[in-house]
Amino acid sequence: MVSLFQWFVKQGKKRTMLQKPTILNIKTVAKSTIFEIQSVNLKFANGTLRTYERFRPGKYASVMVVAIDGDDMLLVREYAMGTERYELGFVKGRMDAGETPEQSANRELQEEIGLGATSWVHLRTINSSVGFMNNPMHILLAQNFYPSKLEGDEPEPLQVVRVPLANINELLYDPEFNEAKNLTALFYEHTLFCQFISIRRHNVNSSTTRQCHSFFKYGFGAKSQIRSPGRTDGHGGYR
Repeated sequence: MVSLFQWFVKQGKKRTMLQKPTILNIKTVAKSTIFEIQSVNLKFANGTLRTYERFRPGKYASVMVVAIDGDDMLLVREYAMGTERYELGFVKGRMDAGETPEQSANRELQEEIGLGATSWVHLRTINSSVGFMNNPMHILLAQNFYPSKLEGDEPEPLQVVRVPLANINELLYDPEFNEAKNLTALFYEHTLFCQFISIRRHNVNSSTTRQCHSFFKYGFGAKSQIRSPGRTDGHGGYR
């Protein structure tokens, strides 16, 4: 039986056998206040020539914040121009020049929900739509909150929604919680949450135990007294 480590080594060898295409030319074909579109001429290893269009890579890095306060996860409901409707999701935003991911995430928290955080864990850096863009998004776990409000660029106050961690599976079927990046962040949060619950139940003593406790040392039974507005269904749900 092939171990997971052996499988990764095998996949790595396959990747080293691939030869990246040669970039022959790059030119800007369209530009707005937000977007810059490039036309890129490529020559593949087999001699095929192809022209692709892409957003200028690396121009806009962003952050997404998985905010956990005690046994609740904090989301926001805001209007999305792309879908022309209100969407439920994590706090997120573009990084400003010179900011670290933690500084940017803390600023976005204060702008969108009026809270800052002192505990940060970097979960993963992802890219979406890699076929035509390369703008990284840093996903961070935030805990241990304090009240602090900064002025942002939101056209209206965002609605803050508390989702009990016990009910986060419901988000998978919520049509408002529809953005792929939100689902990716939820997967990482849910994985850590399940590890923590399993460890608490079985009292496992390992490096994984210590790692999970470090992730959640400020939550799960240590909910802060800070409350934020949000709708509930009266039965512990988040509606």
